[in-house]
Amino acid sequence: MSDTISLPGYGFAFNSFKAFMILAQGCSKLAIIMIYGCYYNSLGHVNSHKLTSEYTCINSIPKTWNPMNTKTKIYFGPPLSILTEKEGNTMEISGRINRTAERYLEIMKEHGLELNAGERACLTKICDFGFMAPYEIRELAIDVRMSEFDAEDLDKEVLAKKLEAASFADLVAVVEELGF
Repeated sequence: MSDTISLPGYGFAFNSFKAFMILAQGCSKLAIIMIYGCYYNSLGHVNSHKLTSEYTCINSIPKTWNPMNTKTKIYFGPPLSILTEKEGNTMEISGRINRTAERYLEIMKEHGLELNAGERACLTKICDFGFMAPYEIRELAIDVRMSEFDAEDLDKEVLAKKLEAASFADLVAVVEELGF
């Protein structure tokens, strides 16, 4: 693989990864990050074929994203272990987690429920104990009906029916939006 990184259309060629990263960190559009003979696009997808004139330009990279971030220690509980069990090395595991997170964030953008202030307060009170397992999220309608919480603009039966009619993705988006 060539040591020179070229960005067609930008008129730049870099003879080192460090020079490329210095420029890339100042850009809101990051094209390619090259590491150890592979390149990543900004979403963490690994491409092992040679870098030629082809490049990926991403418009939605947060300005705070730092590709040179230090390694973060993370506890791999059962869900992450199952998700990554077929991956062979750290780069594949990282790619799998980043792809899954990207898809999850898109699902969260597309789902959820319209809630008034009373409904939101009721669900916040129900979820307030912290972590909610998937089965607990599915049972939110039951919890609403059993709740003693009351608010001016809360009709618990209407809220319970909304929750029963919602998809699991909608329910997860509601719980996530509430911060749980």
